[in-house]
Amino acid sequence: MKYQIYLITLTLLVSVHGKSKNDSNLFSSDDFSQWTKVNGKPVGSGWMIKNGVVHRKSLSGDIITKEKFKDFELT
Repeated sequence: MKYQIYLITLTLLVSVHGKSKNDSNLFSSDDFSQWTKVNGKPVGSGWMIKNGVVHRKSLSGDIITKEKFKDFELT
């Protein structure tokens, strides 16, 4: 019984944690407008977003966000 109460309490505490006003979404839509290749060129056809997941279709190099971030948590 104590274990169940512990789990319920933990679940409630975790679910209460909402978004911060500083939260940002790295994918504003189904495009790479917030991303660039490491060399500064636009993300080419070697990358795609399907169902909210980034896929690399070919050996097209690494991509990075245009904006710099620090002290972040990916969720």
